[in-house]
Amino acid sequence: MKMNLSYIQIFLLGYLVLYLVLFLISLIIPKRAGKDSKGVAGGYPSGKRIFASLSSLLFIGIIILYVINEDSANWFLKIPLIFNEFFQIMGMAIIGFGFVLETVGILTLGVNFRMMLPKERTNLVTHGIYAHIRHPIGLSVILFVIGLFFIVPNLLSLVNLVCNVLVYNSKANFEEQYLLKVHKEKYENYKQRVGKFFPKLTRQTSTTSP
Repeated sequence: MKMNLSYIQIFLLGYLVLYLVLFLISLIIPKRAGKDSKGVAGGYPSGKRIFASLSSLLFIGIIILYVINEDSANWFLKIPLIFNEFFQIMGMAIIGFGFVLETVGILTLGVNFRMMLPKERTNLVTHGIYAHIRHPIGLSVILFVIGLFFIVPNLLSLVNLVCNVLVYNSKANFEEQYLLKVHKEKYENYKQRVGKFFPKLTRQTSTTSP
């Protein structure tokens, strides 16, 4: 049976493919340098890891469901107020920007990228996009789920949005505890200068002596 996909379905399908390709690239770059790209949980609670995995699967599942059948947007208490083409196009733009942000974040990290915490000491990356925000990859995922909610505005997408925001904020906090232990004052000064998910309007001067 021939499937006639709308431009929004084609966009989401293309995004999902590129998202998975970028994920594979992020693992390959450290591995080619002889590093373990997966890293270790390092004390991250197993319950939170399971919740994070389920949230990611929910995100991918909503996309696949919508690509297969646009009517799936109506299956989980649709929110009529924002269910229109304007918000769907805005959602596509947000996802597109998020993908660019994620790509830049991963490529800037390069061999320092890890899915969890690194097994070995890595460099503290503070240049490029990391000179403006500390967690561009986490922000990109938050943008993904916001954009998806605008495209598929229903209760399931709203739950997906809330879950993933909680997950990536928690992961960012956990990662920062590790970075403070490893890089100490250097990371503390970086944290004071640079915003977590958004650039700081005013930057504090580093207290580290030259």
